[in-house]
Amino acid sequence: MKRFAFRKSKQKIKNISEVQASVIKDFVFDTNFQVKFLSGTSAYIKELPLLFEDSEITIIDLAQDFSPLTPFFKILSGFKVSDSILDDFCYFPQKKAFRSYLKNGIADKRFDVFVSDNIGFEKRTMRQTLISMMEEIVSGDFLILNTQCIGEEAFEILKDLERSDIRCSITFCIDSFDEDNTTDSLYNYFLEKQNDLNFLNICDESDRSLFLDHPKSKYDREFSFSQVMDIFENNRVFLAVSENRRFADSFVKKSGTYNFFPEQLRIIYKEIGLAYFYNNDLDEAVLYFNNVIESSRNDALAAEIYLFLSKIFHQKRNLKQALKYALLVEQIAKEEELNVLYPLGLMMEYFCCENYDDPSYIELYKKALKALKEAGLTINYIYTCNQIPVFLYETREYFGFILEQLEDAYSLANQIGDIPEIASSSHWKAMILSKMGETEQSTILFNESNRLRTQMGELPPLLTIRNGLSYEALCRADYYEAYSLINSIISRIYEITEYPMIVSTITNCTFSLFYSRHYELCYSLFNQILRFLQLMGLSNEKTSTLCQVQPISCSIKQLSNLITAILFMQEITVLPWQKNIQKFRRWSSLFTTSCSPLFL
Repeated sequence: MKRFAFRKSKQKIKNISEVQASVIKDFVFDTNFQVKFLSGTSAYIKELPLLFEDSEITIIDLAQDFSPLTPFFKILSGFKVSDSILDDFCYFPQKKAFRSYLKNGIADKRFDVFVSDNIGFEKRTMRQTLISMMEEIVSGDFLILNTQCIGEEAFEILKDLERSDIRCSITFCIDSFDEDNTTDSLYNYFLEKQNDLNFLNICDESDRSLFLDHPKSKYDREFSFSQVMDIFENNRVFLAVSENRRFADSFVKKSGTYNFFPEQLRIIYKEIGLAYFYNNDLDEAVLYFNNVIESSRNDALAAEIYLFLSKIFHQKRNLKQALKYALLVEQIAKEEELNVLYPLGLMMEYFCCENYDDPSYIELYKKALKALKEAGLTINYIYTCNQIPVFLYETREYFGFILEQLEDAYSLANQIGDIPEIASSSHWKAMILSKMGETEQSTILFNESNRLRTQMGELPPLLTIRNGLSYEALCRADYYEAYSLINSIISRIYEITEYPMIVSTITNCTFSLFYSRHYELCYSLFNQILRFLQLMGLSNEKTSTLCQVQPISCSIKQLSNLITAILFMQEITVLPWQKNIQKFRRWSSLFTTSCSPLFL
């Protein structure tokens, strides 16, 4: 049957020899591998559909495909995805988008706003959902042409797919590598795969390179307004943000060739701004957001832009500017009766004010929570619940109120499977219970949070909980455990740029050395920390007001007194754990020369 298919198409096939055809077919239908990779020049790849025209293999060409997380949604579209499957595998806030896109090809808009801290988690759940559904319902053979066109998020799915238990067979065909159609990570990945058994190169000996052909970019075409919006919106809902970034870059280069109405351009500029925002290019995002609001129209679109401008300046720690935009969101939302945007404006107003130790912000906190809950913005409500005003953690009379909010957040997060916020609620509940003297219960919650955050693997929240566990160990006088909890991940501290968190983590680690009487090493590190605090302009301000993660906080004055006290103490043998400390010292020389201007 397969041999006959080749003979029928022989007159049409010019570049693939009969020997090559036999090798290709054996490779594609090889049952030893579910995921395979086939590479060659464009001349070869273009003829593959002719080679398989009489077989039952499904061919998907990505050369002009702008759908989100392609080709995986395309593969699923050929199978019935029941509501029960969605219930089993979908993260609740994403279920509506999955259902609508699989049914209609258009993703329903999410009314909540992605929590920036948890975007990594949202991406992982989308990958897991797609792969789990493919394992459950997809069968048959698939040939994916022009795999080099996939975005970063689809590439992550592809890598996970190799480790999955899918029952179908998928051959990913790489036409060639062109800088407009591929990413560096994908390029390097396929270079590494070339010696694997599930990788076949069909080029001749004299034409073996993957880089001979440079096809035209898939973005080099005309788009209607509806096409532009479908691409941006569908990719954004499924957080295919790298694809949106590439599309935005292409659109900006060719923007002079499009004849869109001014109002259409305002809407497109919003999407371009969001594409840059979700790729953490905040300055470019501000540029295009300003193009939207320069008309001075205070409409729903302007309110949405002000919301994201508030988020941007909040991330930049320009709280005054962020607060200005948050208040504009509230003003326009009231005037235009925008029931979803008003609670989000309140939320941002609270975030911009929460760093001030003023009890009046408790009322703003309560007001924001009430509005978010009534509007059904569950994700944003849970996240805001966990952002308790810092000074409340130092005020025993508010402990009952804090625990009530955290319990509500914990319960809702469990219901929808919001793992980052389950970990966050557990952590802060453990902090309060520890202050109340309930060490056993707090340790259980600390360990739950540590387990979840270790499972997620993201460093900042992992450092947060390790600091909490280290503090509990210090309270029990278990100094080795307190040191080890942080020392086990301190070699990764180079991965983050949040300097207050770095200083706090090293401070906690050094306190472990201090209480275990390793004064020589402790003295050296405390002097380094003192220098960092001075560089960051913290004066006698507590580090906890900038980095709300560590239980131990000390001002420069307190730290200076502590260093002086150490000088009077008897030195003992230094712990034989200096490998990571040497790394820290090397890192400290970089820190002193590259400290963020924000803290200078």
